[in-house]
Amino acid sequence: MKKQQSIHHHESTTLTEDAKLAHRSSPLRAVWLQLALSFGLMVYAAICPILFAFFMPGKNYEQKIIVSMNYAWTTLWTIALLGLFIVVGVYLFIDAVRVLLKYFIRAREKRDDVAGHVRPQPETNSAVPLMIMRASLENCTQEQALEALTFYLEQIGFADVEKPRLEPNYGVHLIANSNEGRFAFMIGGLTQTLTMTEVETFATGRAYFECRDALCIATSNATKDTKRRASELFIPYVDAAHYSDELTNYFTSIRSKKALV
Repeated sequence: MKKQQSIHHHESTTLTEDAKLAHRSSPLRAVWLQLALSFGLMVYAAICPILFAFFMPGKNYEQKIIVSMNYAWTTLWTIALLGLFIVVGVYLFIDAVRVLLKYFIRAREKRDDVAGHVRPQPETNSAVPLMIMRASLENCTQEQALEALTFYLEQIGFADVEKPRLEPNYGVHLIANSNEGRFAFMIGGLTQTLTMTEVETFATGRAYFECRDALCIATSNATKDTKRRASELFIPYVDAAHYSDELTNYFTSIRSKKALV
């Protein structure tokens, strides 16, 4: 009994520590710190002449403030310094607001999905389940390939798989969330030849949607330099003919590394 209590206590302690670590590493925490820094820079630029008024000549504090303000906004090096503080502060503020807006839009969409979206159960004679059972995405339609990939990701532990709703989507067809992070997926070569330009756009989507990694699932209908370009951009290149095996190996490797940390 004592041993079981000790095990339960250890598990609860571990979960608590993991929760604290997740809270510390939350992207919103960094955004709030960025907002605080932007306000700090702009406020400092505004009150800097008032602070340095104590060191200026004058009969009283009001005259010192006038002298300090005149010095701050007529001297070249002080104008450059205060202007830099203001520009950096405004840039950080705008960037933080942009990130917060994206975060709240995604959170609202996720709540709407949980509240009102019910995934329809496929009929037994539907063509989609037949495609899901295949180990290859070659010769699939776009819809069949996305259904098959969604089904596979849910089977290996991704509870949140969705199509990006923000435009442009930069070639990102699916976004999946799990304990390992946020991952973007593209299935290329189904309706047209996959090119290096599409892979480069997909790499932009990885940063735009703030994903840990972006995986390009490609059919044989791709240019010869596409795989090389994906490697240069650190995008895992997955063969659509063996996508389930290659993705299983990829995520097994990630989870093994996480377990060792």
